[in-house]
Amino acid sequence: TGVWQNETDETITGTVSIDGLKDKVTVHYDAQLIPHVFAQNENDLYRAQGYITAKHRLWQMEFQTYASAGRLSEIIGEAALNYDRQQRRRGMGFGADQAIAKISEDPETTAFLEAYAEGVNSYINQLQPKDFPVEYKLLDYQPEPWTIKKTALLLMYMTKDLAGGDSDLEYTNALRMFGKERFDVLYPDFFDVIDPIIPKETDWSYIDVPITETPESDLPLDSIPKTLDKPNPDNGSNNWAISGEKSYSGNPILANDPHLGLNLPSIWFVMQLSTPTHNAFGATLPGALGIISGFNTNISWGETNATRDVLDWYKIEFKDETRKQYKYGDDWKAVSFRIEEIKIKGKAAYIDSVCYTHHGPVAYDKNFMGDNKLAGYAMKWSGHIGGNNQRTFLELNKGRNYDDYVNALQHYTAPAQNFVFASTEGDIAIWVQGKLPNKWKGQGKFLMDGSNPKHDWQSFIPQPFNAHTKNPERGFVSSANQHPVDESYPFYVFNDGYETYRNRVINNFFNSKETFNIQDFKDLHNNNYNLKAAELLPYIFETMDSSQLTAEE
Repeated sequence: TGVWQNETDETITGTVSIDGLKDKVTVHYDAQLIPHVFAQNENDLYRAQGYITAKHRLWQMEFQTYASAGRLSEIIGEAALNYDRQQRRRGMGFGADQAIAKISEDPETTAFLEAYAEGVNSYINQLQPKDFPVEYKLLDYQPEPWTIKKTALLLMYMTKDLAGGDSDLEYTNALRMFGKERFDVLYPDFFDVIDPIIPKETDWSYIDVPITETPESDLPLDSIPKTLDKPNPDNGSNNWAISGEKSYSGNPILANDPHLGLNLPSIWFVMQLSTPTHNAFGATLPGALGIISGFNTNISWGETNATRDVLDWYKIEFKDETRKQYKYGDDWKAVSFRIEEIKIKGKAAYIDSVCYTHHGPVAYDKNFMGDNKLAGYAMKWSGHIGGNNQRTFLELNKGRNYDDYVNALQHYTAPAQNFVFASTEGDIAIWVQGKLPNKWKGQGKFLMDGSNPKHDWQSFIPQPFNAHTKNPERGFVSSANQHPVDESYPFYVFNDGYETYRNRVINNFFNSKETFNIQDFKDLHNNNYNLKAAELLPYIFETMDSSQLTAEE
């Protein structure tokens, strides 16, 4: 149980045995201790990725899955109970189950995920209790076997972090207090000044699917004193690529700067993953397959968060206090119950029965943050749809051109991301990719009526009509969590807390001269020019009454 014995340099030379390998795998470590994995086939590659990731990041990758599943009370006791209840009521485990169901339709991805899990477990099985990473000793528990469910939970953790925010209930409060006219002034769908991800001059005339028709109906104007914890609103990322015409070398250059939480250890783990048929290098997520942001011999890719509104709230009206049925149209639909047993270190388990409607889990009800025995609020969330996101990254890792990139993106569901792309063929592109509902104008901005079928998500935007651009005239593509499109895009997109300064700094930079080199990219990564201050300060200086201020002020 002592921790001092952990304070030794990890052995990274010699031969190790990993259960199930079909052939020899070689791992080289460079001067930065980045592992470069060379396997003869993909099954061995992902088995080795699991083993190597566990060797360096076992506690991190497992703790994140406990957090995602709402199981922290098992490790740290009753202090985590409220957090765990929130995770269960968000349907994190339910969403992971939906993803597994979708992945199971793809035997190849399933086989690679199983190989990864077996690689992780091969490392765990070699550990004696004295070898457990120090965090296990401090918290007094031990590693569990890795499973595909844990990978699905890790991806749900990322979905919550990147697509788990909303302001529907807060906006509903504001609408009730201010009225529609004043609300629209304070919270417009589009700012006066926007520089969207997809250039304003884009022609959308090829889109032949109409926006969902707005129903004539009322919205419930309920209030709630407290909401579920939200992701940090200041999280954000940048990516950009320039064409060969704007590049010092005549070849495209791509950069990705994902600002996820600044954690120790880092949320990223850099690796090279190579077989005789493909060779990819970049950032992995401990617990998931493949390179998430990186490059191979032919293409490069990266992501920023698209922050589209894919989480909506519905007021649920129960028939009676048994909560076994809820009103829908002119009838009553059956509720299903997911019994959540939350184990608590040193105490009896806590049982939380969560109602599920066709919208999704009823997060707020008489048992949690609510006091109405006959009503609750259910969440409809793209995180519950179930997608095979792993397939996207497996295919990007092997991609050779723009078509391969577009085909890979079709599997990707949530959290919606701005996927930037460049290739050795000279193409650059960016797609806003995710499974995105085709909403009526205003839908999802406020609490909706869960009994009105017209308030449901009626359909999804067909994937080919997701906003994208390839080789735009301006010679670059970029994103920084701003509006994806301007008002000419035919589907409803409202201001979901979009950034409107950082993105303009990037675009102004790439419009500022004809060609750019690697140092220019480094300079842009380190650019801290505050455009917001630059635009506000002149107005402040001109209009502020300074007569009452001290000399220092």
